[in-house]
Amino acid sequence: MINIRSGAFETNSSSVHALCISNDKHLIIPYHVVLRGGDFGWNDEEVWCNMDYLYQACLDVGKEQLLFDFLDKHNISWERYSDDNIGYVDHADALDLTDLFSDENRLLRFLFGGKSFVKLGNDNYTTYDEFEKWEHRLSDDLEVVWKGN
Repeated sequence: MINIRSGAFETNSSSVHALCISNDKHLIIPYHVVLRGGDFGWNDEEVWCNMDYLYQACLDVGKEQLLFDFLDKHNISWERYSDDNIGYVDHADALDLTDLFSDENRLLRFLFGGKSFVKLGNDNYTTYDEFEKWEHRLSDDLEVVWKGN
């Protein structure tokens, strides 16, 4: 069932993730990363380890090779913290990874821009109106990519 509420397109899930991508051109690109993954559900919080979020999303949909190839292309060595996939990104399939990986500049800014982060939320205790107000408080220095479901 599809509902439209306050101008928002949604399915029957309550989680919303916003990838807040810095427009700052100053990037801190490491020589080596450790891929950990993690639990990224619908808690109302900000996540500052974008690599863990993206790695987990890729694992959840079987597209981790996209991330490995991207890191290799940019001469960033990497290792997996664990071979176990025990984390999750809530409804990771709603995140358009193909689009995210198609723009290398945006992906670099998401992963290595100091001001980039992921905002997690849900409609159980964060109303859509509150999330919309939060979006308006963002500076013009951020591009926001929504993963709603």
